[in-house]
Formats: sequence, C-alpha cells, structure tokens
Amino acid sequence: HVVKVEGDKLTMAGDDKKEVTLVVAKDAKITIDSKEAKLKDLRPHTHVKVTLKEVGGKHTVTKIEAETKK
Repeated sequence: HVVKVEGDKLTMAGDDKKEVTLVVAKDAKITIDSKEAKLKDLRPHTHVKVTLKEVGGKHTVTKIEAETKK
C-alpha cells in the first residue's frame, strides 16, 4: 500500500510493514480503478501493484495500478 508520495518518489509498504521508496519514471503509466491518473493522485493506504524496470542500475517504476475498491 501507499505510504506517501513526494515529487517523483513513491514510498510503499508490504504486508510485512517494511517500507521501500522507489523512483517513478516521468512517463510511468498510472491508473486508479482502471482510470488514468497522476502520481500525486495516489493517497496513503491505497493498494497498488507496481511494475519495475532497471534503468541505469536502479529500479524505476514504469507502471502503477491502484485499487481503491475492495
């Protein structure tokens, strides 16, 4: 789930509560409930599925699929 969004970075936590911060690509495809969205639209505690790509030796988020419905 989303912990916070700051600039081009997404901090999220898994079921184990460990937080990880990832850089989101400028051209990343972001959807919330299957509708196009922007990174700043993601809210804390929203469940997300991210797709990563290695860019310059670093993992970068290229796709975020968020679901607000349960």
